[in-house]
Amino acid sequence: MNVWDLLILAEGSGKHEFLRYRCGHTLQRKLELIHSSDDMNCSECLTQRYKKNAEKLGLEHIGSIEGSRNHRYRHVICGSELLMQTNNVRRACSVKCEVCLGDKHVQEASAVGLRLVGKVKDHSHREYEYQCCGARVVYQTSQVRDGAVKCKFCVQSQLEPLVTEKGFTLEGRRG
Repeated sequence: MNVWDLLILAEGSGKHEFLRYRCGHTLQRKLELIHSSDDMNCSECLTQRYKKNAEKLGLEHIGSIEGSRNHRYRHVICGSELLMQTNNVRRACSVKCEVCLGDKHVQEASAVGLRLVGKVKDHSHREYEYQCCGARVVYQTSQVRDGAVKCKFCVQSQLEPLVTEKGFTLEGRRG
């Protein structure tokens, strides 16, 4: 919508005027509050567009936050809420739920004998603790997902008795 799509109806009360958009929606608004063509967009049509864009990503548009460019959305599957700008929702092909992603990382860690401790500075790495010995390590989440992790401290302690039993000594460590 732009300035030319707006019709002012005569039955205003003086302080407020009824604005009818070409889409058919009507809004009662103070004319002196309209400062730019953005103010003349049909808010009902915008809300419907936000809801439609959200549905494509499995989200529900809850509403805008006054004084902010962010809007509140809810994941349809898990019910967790997030804040996003409408442009980011419109452009996105998927939206990851941080709660669900965190749960997934916890399950993946548990499956390979780790406990998720927390995030580190790099978004693709997490700090884990081995359930067998309590050693803390940092791995990529994909390494944990693929099961490509072994506790080098436990492996070392398991190898030493076997090696010394055969009369050998362990010279170095593999990291």
